[in-house]
Amino acid sequence: MIITQDFDSLPQRPRIFALGNFDGVHRGHQALLSLAVELARQQQGMAVAMGFCPHPLTVFGQRVETITTERVKQRLLASLGLDAYFALPFNREVAQMSPDDFIQQVLIEQAKVAAVVVGFNYSFGRRAAGTPEYLQQVLGAQGIAVHVIPPVIYDGAPVSSSRIRQSLRDGDLVTVEALLGRPFSITGIVQKGDQRGRLLGFPTANFCDLEGLALPPFGVYAAEVVGVGYAMANLGVRPTFPQAGATLEVHIFDFTGDLYGQELEVKLLKYIRPEQQFAGQAVLQQQLARDRQQIRALLSI
Repeated sequence: MIITQDFDSLPQRPRIFALGNFDGVHRGHQALLSLAVELARQQQGMAVAMGFCPHPLTVFGQRVETITTERVKQRLLASLGLDAYFALPFNREVAQMSPDDFIQQVLIEQAKVAAVVVGFNYSFGRRAAGTPEYLQQVLGAQGIAVHVIPPVIYDGAPVSSSRIRQSLRDGDLVTVEALLGRPFSITGIVQKGDQRGRLLGFPTANFCDLEGLALPPFGVYAAEVVGVGYAMANLGVRPTFPQAGATLEVHIFDFTGDLYGQELEVKLLKYIRPEQQFAGQAVLQQQLARDRQQIRALLSI
């Protein structure tokens, strides 16, 4: 999949653009993106997902918690068959573009769209004044089809990134998995920690760069490290041995080896207990042993 911020780097074939931020690449996004891929194949063209980078809200100083990192989002888009991901640079100048200017200058003159696919609630232009209906009206007048995807419904409500974030805050991993179409996971580079887990008899792979990610409640989880094995994971700030920011520490069952520097995906399968402070190392070791036994029984391993 081509990843670019330069329209001229895209091959000169019919370009089917899917528009949206695609945070999480959830089931609603998947329906939209799959149609773009289908249309591109029909027209011997290319399916391009176009979002903004950085996230528009950050340009105005608002904090945004993303469900996936940009790197993971790109990987998920590629897995769906997208031919390209275009990260349109977002700044205050772009934010002030009227819907008409965005359509004419970006979609028609620069992107040279052959067709567009958007979600039912897509908005664009200054003050988010542009709507899917307006896209259909303006682009349709020039013979460019705009396909509007209806909401994907789960448990009586639309699948959305904001709903996933709220379900994460609530610790409802069952709903998160249903909305995403896959278990919630955290992907990152294994970093060296303080080796305390090894001293306790529970060596861990440590992921420290969690800033800006939407996370479930801190605590202990049954987990799976994709391609490596099942594990128990602690998400949080380790109150017994406090630290500055949140980390994910993963003890992989029956594993010996060096994972430092590797990029791994950790699926959080089930919440076990909240993070807590212990009176000392011995008490913590006893609890970790109980956690391991409980998770092994839960996973039947």
